[in-house]
Order: sequence, then C-alpha cells, then structure tokens
Amino acid sequence: MIPGFVASHGRSPYSREILRLRQRAILQTRPGEPVHPLAEQVQGWRRRAQVLLDTGPVPWVATLRDRTDLPLPRADDLTRPMLTEVGVIAVNVVADELDVRSRERLRGGVATNPWGSVRLGR
Repeated sequence: MIPGFVASHGRSPYSREILRLRQRAILQTRPGEPVHPLAEQVQGWRRRAQVLLDTGPVPWVATLRDRTDLPLPRADDLTRPMLTEVGVIAVNVVADELDVRSRERLRGGVATNPWGSVRLGR
C-alpha cells in the first residue's frame, strides 16, 4: 500500500498516514466475523446458565421474586443518572475483558449512543 501511496501522491507517507495505511491493510485482510441472530445468542446464554444453575434460568429468576419485601422497581423508578452510571459500569467491566482495539471500538460505539456523550473514565 505504501508504494501505491508514493505513486499517487508523489511523496512518502507521513507517520500518521503509514499508521492509517497499516490499519486499512489489517482490516482488508482480516476474515469477516460471523453474525449470530439474537435468538441464537439467547439460547446459548440460557444453556450456559442452566449448567451453572442446575435449573432453567427463567424458573430460577422466579424463585428470587419473594426474597424481599421491597416493591418491584418500575421503569419510572430509574432516573437517567442512575441508568448512565449503570451503563458506564457495564461498559467498563466488559472493556476490561477485551483487547485494546476492541475496547476502543466498544467505547467509541458507546460514545455515539442516542443519549449523547457519556464519559467513560476510570
């Protein structure tokens, strides 16, 4: 890609341009990721949960219902700051499990969420 750049621009690429050319080369040669439908993913999650719980996840969650005297939360009980905080925590926990490139892709995707910019600092 660098010889093509030199031929079309008449000069050697700058350091930043070399990085971008390398990134493009990596993405062009990487095999595509398989797409799995949500229903298929949910089935897999339920199978793995069943192994851990020794029962189905739906009946297990039903057993949790009567463990507290507190009323069940409703959607209006969750304020935007609460949801934002939970989202930031969830993204950071997931990001800790990812490699650097995937982590930045995850955080970049979250930064373009419909709620606007959310700071993902640690």
